[in-house]
Amino acid sequence: VLLRRAAAAGDARAHLVLGTYAQLGEYVPRNHRVALEHYREAADSGDVTAQNNLAWLLSTSPEPDLRDGAQAIEIMLPLVHFTSDWGHYDTLAAAYAEIGEFDAALEWQNRALEGADDDLPEPVLRQMRERLALYRRGRPWRE
Repeated sequence: VLLRRAAAAGDARAHLVLGTYAQLGEYVPRNHRVALEHYREAADSGDVTAQNNLAWLLSTSPEPDLRDGAQAIEIMLPLVHFTSDWGHYDTLAAAYAEIGEFDAALEWQNRALEGADDDLPEPVLRQMRERLALYRRGRPWRE
């Protein structure tokens, strides 16, 4: 209840948390449409994590009517130019794969893997390598 009130009052972090819950199906039913709405609200206030999460869903949602790889690229290009975050590279790779630009997807996914922290859990690294293999086969990643 408090998160919803904070979001209704325009709190970006509350929108981010509610978007994450809806994306993952934690505490609420999984709903990518609701997640996108919350991420957009938080992203519009400059929240970088929300921008990344929004672009990720626009690139990887299993719901075709929610995907928009071109918009995801537009969101992510400024982030990758101003940060050296492997997660941003990973998201940009997914966006390029969504629009069928697999050479660019491979380039950014390789950069993501090169920049990934050695302390990342093996399941995260495994999924990143799985995405790389998919892009090599000319297929996008779906959440």
